[in-house]
Amino acid sequence: MKIKNLFLLVVPVFLSACSTIYYNPNIKNQDELERQRFIDDGLCTRVSVGSVPMPSIRYYPPSNQNYNISGNMQTRYSDGVTLNSIYHSNISSYPNAGEAFSNGFANGANAGIALRAQMDRKKIYKGCMYNLGWTTTKSNQQDKVKEDIYLLKNASANGDSEASFMLYKLYAGMYFSGYENKELMLKYLEVASNQNDAQAQAVLAQEYYSGNLFPKDFNKSAMLFQKSCEQNNDIGCLGMASLFTVGHGVKQNYISAYILFGKSNRLGNKNAAEFKEFIEKKLTKEELQKAKMAQDIIY
Repeated sequence: MKIKNLFLLVVPVFLSACSTIYYNPNIKNQDELERQRFIDDGLCTRVSVGSVPMPSIRYYPPSNQNYNISGNMQTRYSDGVTLNSIYHSNISSYPNAGEAFSNGFANGANAGIALRAQMDRKKIYKGCMYNLGWTTTKSNQQDKVKEDIYLLKNASANGDSEASFMLYKLYAGMYFSGYENKELMLKYLEVASNQNDAQAQAVLAQEYYSGNLFPKDFNKSAMLFQKSCEQNNDIGCLGMASLFTVGHGVKQNYISAYILFGKSNRLGNKNAAEFKEFIEKKLTKEELQKAKMAQDIIY
């Protein structure tokens, strides 16, 4: 079954999850539900950016379901800054397509700081909503999700890289809570990468670079970033440019870095423009003229 046919069955479920619709089984009145969702959304948005503290657990009457889950989160950035956060949720913290280049890019070329901060805010926001009694899964949705997983696995086994990458995101906890599974997450990330999915290759390259989930391997990271970039993935080109900047897995080459930061920017990555300016200062007049004439590099 091709993914375009599978979409007819699974898109209604997964699209609602991508936009993260929150439900609260403790509030039965629809008007009251929408009003409280609006209030709690505003509160948790402020919590996620650090303007107000995390709210206490909201307890509902004993006949209703309560959420009493807590955890700690620490993020270390490559410039030495450490962010300690407390959140309340039942979320397992696994890296995903949102985390990038958390360690090792020197001289201001850490291309993932902004993206990592964004993912941290999402985790805090989600934890806040859970702490107030909200959930991302309808009580009658689990059977439908299981059916969709079965269909996605069949599509993945038949070589559909899009289905494989959806399974990676599912088991990374990016669609629903309660389905996080590190082993399956890594399995389908590798499957999607081997099926030549550009997004999966960029994510896997990041993991080989950071060494968080796989043994650190700059050569594999460079190979995967290159494959991703050759398919015009902006993160793949950003990663490859960063490797050329610091000389990890490839020979340091500022001209190639400049060209690929430019390509990433043209593909829609706004962060790449800043790094392109950084590299420009390291080029001679002749090198810059040569770099500006190129749209891509020959590996």
